[in-house]
Amino acid sequence: MMKLRVLEKEDLPELYEIFNQKSSMDYWFEEPMMSYRNLEDFYEKQDKDLATRLFVIDQDGEFAGLVGLIDIDYRHRHAEIEIVLSDEFSGQGLAQRAFEACSNYGFKTLNLHRIYLYVDAENKPAIHIYEKYGFEIEGTLKEQYYVNGDYHNAYLMAKLEK
Repeated sequence: MMKLRVLEKEDLPELYEIFNQKSSMDYWFEEPMMSYRNLEDFYEKQDKDLATRLFVIDQDGEFAGLVGLIDIDYRHRHAEIEIVLSDEFSGQGLAQRAFEACSNYGFKTLNLHRIYLYVDAENKPAIHIYEKYGFEIEGTLKEQYYVNGDYHNAYLMAKLEK
């Protein structure tokens, strides 16, 4: 059974593995090169940051990935959503359920009006999931990210809670 729980310091070894997987970080438009010390600094900073909510995707007691809201703006009531799964949990529908649960948390608990994300325009499976949950493409960022020797367009997608 999948559940979301708050990211704890004890989760850092699993998160370190994901943040150093090229397949995962390419979709986050990041280089898969984070030292453990930098990860600890990242954790300490986000743990005190009221503009960040990070959740572990827990599948039957195993660390499957991370989903969260970042850059939460309480005045204008919007935030960016991010998600990343460990390769071994890919294809099990966890990303969809975690994405929906985190979005619902943002809208219903934090009273956000808008949740947005950036996605590689070539990542059709992710775009399909996001559209399934009501996210719409608002624009294209031309050649926004450099991945694997090529520039990639990215879509800005968002969902409004009426």
